[in-house]
Amino acid sequence: HARSMLDGLVEPTDVAWSPDGRWLAFNARRGSYRGIWLFSPTTGARHQVSATDGTWVSWSPDGRQLVTVHDTGSASNPQAQLVIYDVSGLLGS
Repeated sequence: HARSMLDGLVEPTDVAWSPDGRWLAFNARRGSYRGIWLFSPTTGARHQVSATDGTWVSWSPDGRQLVTVHDTGSASNPQAQLVIYDVSGLLGS
């Protein structure tokens, strides 16, 4: 049975479960805020990790970090960088 968990997202992408299954990481816009978010389906807790969109969000095996690709170039000069975020302080673990 499907149920709505988090409304008001614009263009959500790259959803990834944390290794312990307690958190979802994703890219989206919520109102005027955009970036990478964490969401706990169990508690409803939300945390904005980054104010910059990324792609291919992935968790570290221990669940303490997220890695994503940030576009740093332009259409005529495409470039990107890998960015790692330490989210251990946000998870309450």
